[in-house]
Amino acid sequence: PNPSQDVTNLHFGIVKSSDVNISLYNEKGVMIHTLLESKLEAGLYNLEYNIKSLADGIYFVRIHDNNQMISKKLIVKH
Repeated sequence: PNPSQDVTNLHFGIVKSSDVNISLYNEKGVMIHTLLESKLEAGLYNLEYNIKSLADGIYFVRIHDNNQMISKKLIVKH
């Protein structure tokens, strides 16, 4: 949910086996954390991420696999 307070869940699907990278960027486009970097099989996934240490603000989660890159906005408000 946006805004998020303590923990956020990232739900995503992989169509075929791929190298997957999920990273968190600040509003200036600077990568601040790699959430996942792994080869995943096709399927649906849920990644829980603790955001308590993040300052209030707007962030972007980028999910990149062999075929595409998706970016989603994450609003943190404690």
